[in-house]
Amino acid sequence: MNKQELLHTVRDLISEAQTGEALDLLEREWSGKPELKVLLREVLAIGALYNKTKNDETRGIISFDNAQLSYNRVHDRLLTVLEHFENDRFEPEGLARQEKSKSSRWWLWALLLPLAAVLFFLLKPDILSGGGTTDGKKSLCPEFGRKALKIMVLPFYKVNRQAGQPEGLFAEKLESFCAKCRLDVAVRINEQFEPVKLLNYEEAGRFAKRCGADLVVWGRTEFADGRNILKTRYKFADGRQLAVEWSKLEWGENQFDTVRVLSDIASDRTFTADIEEVILLAIGSNEMMEGRTDNAACLLSSFEARDSQVMVTKSMLLAENYLRSGNPAAALEAYDELLAKAPDNWLALNNRGMILLQEGNYLQAINDFSAVISKKEDPAVLYARAKAYQSSEQLSKAEVDLEKVVKLSPELAPKAKTELETTRKEIHLQEGIIEELEPQPTNQLNTTKYITKVDAYSRLGNNQKAIQLVEKGLEVKPQDPKLTAKKIELLLKENKEEQAVEELKAAKEKGISVQELSRHSEVVAQFIKEMQLQRKSIRTYKRLN
Repeated sequence: MNKQELLHTVRDLISEAQTGEALDLLEREWSGKPELKVLLREVLAIGALYNKTKNDETRGIISFDNAQLSYNRVHDRLLTVLEHFENDRFEPEGLARQEKSKSSRWWLWALLLPLAAVLFFLLKPDILSGGGTTDGKKSLCPEFGRKALKIMVLPFYKVNRQAGQPEGLFAEKLESFCAKCRLDVAVRINEQFEPVKLLNYEEAGRFAKRCGADLVVWGRTEFADGRNILKTRYKFADGRQLAVEWSKLEWGENQFDTVRVLSDIASDRTFTADIEEVILLAIGSNEMMEGRTDNAACLLSSFEARDSQVMVTKSMLLAENYLRSGNPAAALEAYDELLAKAPDNWLALNNRGMILLQEGNYLQAINDFSAVISKKEDPAVLYARAKAYQSSEQLSKAEVDLEKVVKLSPELAPKAKTELETTRKEIHLQEGIIEELEPQPTNQLNTTKYITKVDAYSRLGNNQKAIQLVEKGLEVKPQDPKLTAKKIELLLKENKEEQAVEELKAAKEKGISVQELSRHSEVVAQFIKEMQLQRKSIRTYKRLN
């Protein structure tokens, strides 16, 4: 990539809020270029600050305002580096002074380098080129025994002297996790390996094959800004790809179908998270893809993800694993965990909505589908939301969605047309009910007939009129549990959850229990259940009891 292309690409990445990718690109392009070592050093320091801010933000130990200040500092420093590079200032005064202070022991290196060169040519260690042995020799390889999965950990390349050595602690933790889930795994550190650079994937894969390892782990460690910064890589020696294809659930005829969509996890990838978390993801996904879903569930549930990228991938893997093993309730919990921290993940929203729809939690399903549709009018999601509207007796809204499906999807149009015809007949029926029911005298209010009219307005999409009628009825019968439950239900259909909670509290003060309200409305019963499970942002359920 030439200079102008690099500058253009990096600035585009920054403008698209992909700062991490921009830093990685600069590191790749500038590594091994002596004339750019000062600017590269600054890029590595900026990367350390950026990753620390991300981790602190994920763990909740830094405020939003302070995080933004830190990100602004990252951007300012990065843009300054780009300006130096653009103007061929490869050793700007402030940065160059720091670099020169580190080279004060040049005379020592002058003595050591010739000796190192002699040793290199005498010994010709193949490990320096990314391999561990010469062909047919195993002396530089660890012993794995007869374990089903053999993992070789290479000592990390240390960017500076202060950098830590994470391999030992990592191997210990990884073995502990695998033993807990009784996985047939051997983890060995190749202590003979002495890295002189960060290996590429081809070199590491070749090394793994020579040593008979199934999975090789390696990386780079650097001490900067008061902490060790890791970049972890892993690769399966047999070339398998851990590009897990996530399931995208779609509504079918009384069943769920799965459609495979592109994944965002692969083995040939660099992570900046804690090393053991990354490899646990790799092993967990491998167990799942091999059909050992119980092993995968055990392993993926055994650790807390601290890095935001790992957390998303872990939750998606857990949910996918539970879907494949026929446990949608557990998948729902995994999606809940994911969406609590990544609320815009469209695939998790889609799949959670489908599971909720199957469970009969129509209003929450509608909310999830609406969040997906706000980004893109996917006909399959529109059709699912129409089904949820139908099931929650919101016929006019179902009609609108079905009309869109007919226009957008030739594949779904036939069954959408059938549903649309049925829905329009039901709408016509509800219009007739409103015309036939005469207004009732307030002193002779028949609750059952009154609610029939209220429901007709609601089904036609006029919830405001329905709420007005209920409020008039409550003026006559303020302690009627059916009318009270209906008002709460209508508020929920209008997404007025806080008002619904206030009505629940008021009902309790009148002596109407939540159990009684639940008997008169499935929607209210489901809402109370959701608050118990804490899926809702509202945390007032305990005050109701």
